[in-house]
Amino acid sequence: MGKSNKTAYLVIVRILELLQIVRVLKLAKHSSMFQFLIKSLSHSSHGLSIMALLISMELVIFSSAVFFCEQAVSFFDNQQNLWKYKSDNATSPFQSIPHSFWWCFVTITTVGYGDNIPRSLPGRVIACFSMFCAVVSIAFPITIIGTKFLEVYHQYFEELAYRRHYHGSIDEIPVVDIGKLRRRMKKQVAILNGKLRETKHVVHKVSGLLDPHKKRVKGLIS
Repeated sequence: MGKSNKTAYLVIVRILELLQIVRVLKLAKHSSMFQFLIKSLSHSSHGLSIMALLISMELVIFSSAVFFCEQAVSFFDNQQNLWKYKSDNATSPFQSIPHSFWWCFVTITTVGYGDNIPRSLPGRVIACFSMFCAVVSIAFPITIIGTKFLEVYHQYFEELAYRRHYHGSIDEIPVVDIGKLRRRMKKQVAILNGKLRETKHVVHKVSGLLDPHKKRVKGLIS
């Protein structure tokens, strides 16, 4: 009992020591590049959510498919409660659908360790489909993330140029958000365009009311 308590205390102390690494993130607050990275990731939340959804769907579908396909070349050992291959009596890495998640996740992310591979022909066909779908499902969200990254990148250097041009130094004033300024200017332009349309409408009505009087004045003059 004493040894187990000591082991638990040691584990807690090790965890607390590892948590001290989080202090490094405090230094990142003063780094403009780190803030630029966080800003680009926050703007790419839509693309990241799409990628997470696609990966989770593929994870469930292909893990289930490869698990059932591998059962064709395996048998269940009741004594050890394990699935084993019929050919060499080796333990199958696909013991259940959750066990198959590791293989599927490594395949989807195109890492491909090769530690777990399907042996059956249908399992290999499923593996080929999972590779193809992974490339397609990851490529589209990455394009969205890259586009957002470029937008934030250009905004960042526009802010730096603005601050250098109008204030001479980067550190003299706080950061100006060019994106917010653009949105405010668009709102102001939309308001001005609405007022201009209203003014034109009023002028048109007034001119329509004055047309009969103009004709009378012209008739009297002639």
